[in-house]
Amino acid sequence: MEIKTKSQTAIALEQAMLHLERVQHVLATLRRGAADKLQEARRLSENDLRRLLANLRLPPKEGKRSSFLAPLFDGSN
Repeated sequence: MEIKTKSQTAIALEQAMLHLERVQHVLATLRRGAADKLQEARRLSENDLRRLLANLRLPPKEGKRSSFLAPLFDGSN
């Protein structure tokens, strides 16, 4: 009876190890996916900031303000 119990325990431990390896693989995949999403969000934010800064540097059109922020940058206070 004891041999059967050790055998069953070994099988249960092996199954548990396989399950843990699968879980570890899934977690690693999720981490990579989250890191990729964060990297993409950062890239998009940086691009948006570059576009915003580029738009703020445009010279005002003749006789008109190029944006509502222009009075802050033209030095006429």
